[in-house]
Amino acid sequence: MFSCVLDKGTFDALSPPPRDVKKTRNKTEICESDEEETDDKGGGGKKTVKVDLMMKEINRVTKSGGRFLCVSLLQPHVASRLLSFFHELGWMTRIVRCLDAEKKTEERSSNKKSVVFPVFMCIFTKIKLPAGMKPVRIQKVFI
Repeated sequence: MFSCVLDKGTFDALSPPPRDVKKTRNKTEICESDEEETDDKGGGGKKTVKVDLMMKEINRVTKSGGRFLCVSLLQPHVASRLLSFFHELGWMTRIVRCLDAEKKTEERSSNKKSVVFPVFMCIFTKIKLPAGMKPVRIQKVFI
């Protein structure tokens, strides 16, 4: 069991875009999903996206009181999948925007037309909920 698991962009890379939207360089198209699916049972069982397998493994290998640190751009489809999965398991969640990293990227950029994407650190702490207790969602925003 591990006390900390760190991800720097893998979750974003493995998270498939929404099923009905595919963005290309110059346009947005409605299309079928490009999700890579694997069969959990090796037969005609339920299909699971690779990122779901990744989250299950993170939950399995992290000890109680351990943390999962995820550096992400936190696009809506990524945030939805990531936050809902760990919330359902009762993990505590904290999200911090990395303003210093964005500022340094902007300062290093010689091209003033370049886009600086917001970067977030998601901190999930695995806790063992007492039997019968359900997770509670508390939201605080600090600016």
